[in-house]
Amino acid sequence: MPCSSINAITSSTSRSPRMLLALIVGVAILVAALMAVLSQLGGTTGSSASSEDVGKLYSGIPENGTTLGKSGALVTIYLYEDFQCPYCGEFSRQMFPQVVEDYVRGGKAKLISEPLTFLGPDSVVASKAALAAAEQNRYWPYYSLLFENQGKRTPAT
Repeated sequence: MPCSSINAITSSTSRSPRMLLALIVGVAILVAALMAVLSQLGGTTGSSASSEDVGKLYSGIPENGTTLGKSGALVTIYLYEDFQCPYCGEFSRQMFPQVVEDYVRGGKAKLISEPLTFLGPDSVVASKAALAAAEQNRYWPYYSLLFENQGKRTPAT
């Protein structure tokens, strides 16, 4: 194989990782910008749950730390959510109560929350407070009230 062919092969393979890296960085910037715009559009949906409503949702369901439901449930659903995420908030307000009623209350499934903290400083504060509530087996009512009263996200600095 002539030397010029070897140089052509090595130069094309060295460009490929650079192009891939540039593409990944570009997509990451685009996703971050999109999340920033969408988070500014997020917020509460108008209906705010009272602590009484939240109490009804969880009454009679075993709670242990960040686990909700019977320990022997055959299905375990893990929730990875940031308390500032508008999509997580939307899920919590619109779908979550039905999941609790249909699957957790009857013992078909249990939920385990794994809070994430990647959307800014308020995410860290909210997560720490929720985990402190979990130490008292009061995580889930706190979880619901955080999402019900979710405001606009504070961007990371």
